[in-house]
Amino acid sequence: MVGLPGEHIAIADGDLFVDHVRFCKSISQALRQAILVQSADDGLPTGPIDNRLPSNAHDSHEVVLVKDFGIAMRLAESESEWSLEIVLQSAVAQCKAEIWYKNRELRIAAAGETRQIRIENTESVSWVVVAMVDGDFLIGSPTDEWLRSRAKPDEALEFETDPISPPLKLASHRTPISIVFRSGEPVADRTLVFRDIYYRGQSDAATQAWEAGDHVIVLGDNVSISDDSRQRWHEGLGLTSIKGVAIEPSNPIEGLLRQSERK
Repeated sequence: MVGLPGEHIAIADGDLFVDHVRFCKSISQALRQAILVQSADDGLPTGPIDNRLPSNAHDSHEVVLVKDFGIAMRLAESESEWSLEIVLQSAVAQCKAEIWYKNRELRIAAAGETRQIRIENTESVSWVVVAMVDGDFLIGSPTDEWLRSRAKPDEALEFETDPISPPLKLASHRTPISIVFRSGEPVADRTLVFRDIYYRGQSDAATQAWEAGDHVIVLGDNVSISDDSRQRWHEGLGLTSIKGVAIEPSNPIEGLLRQSERK
């Protein structure tokens, strides 16, 4: 469900806009609908990340570079000390974070800000997530955001057209995720590279907008070809027509773990 009664909903640039404002997901919301790109067992991506969806290989939608992606690392119990630098580069932005680990404490520096985080022995907090989502740079665990800042546009890039459609040739020369170990080496027993959902309009249009009116707007997970509010309920879908209760998983990263098991 993406729209409630009275709201104006739009799709543009792969993102969702509510009442003309980009909807910015929390780190938990982003992980719950994230799409696995690859496990670190296969190495980090060396080329651009796009909107192809392996589970729908028959889909003929336009291949578009995505700007929202990230990496999740599960830290194993370790007494070691280490530091690293993570750089995320999309076709329009570059974000960098430095992370130090000592005595089960993390120190994080990014965008001129610093955070000190105590790593507890729980399943959710043992994960460190670094991602660019909805124009923001996020660092945290699957359940808690430790640092959020605006993803600074890369001023070194020059566009011949609107930057909403980033140039494929330019981005193809950029490594989307790079990690440099400054000292020691982290003990991470799981590493997952993921991307955010990339919204497309009906019939794979780049944009689409709706007025919810007295109804709700429901979109399928493969938006360009899904049979949903845009085709199925011509008279609108009212809240009273929705039956049942949606239960969120206790750990937002469970969906990515299930996807990795199917690969």
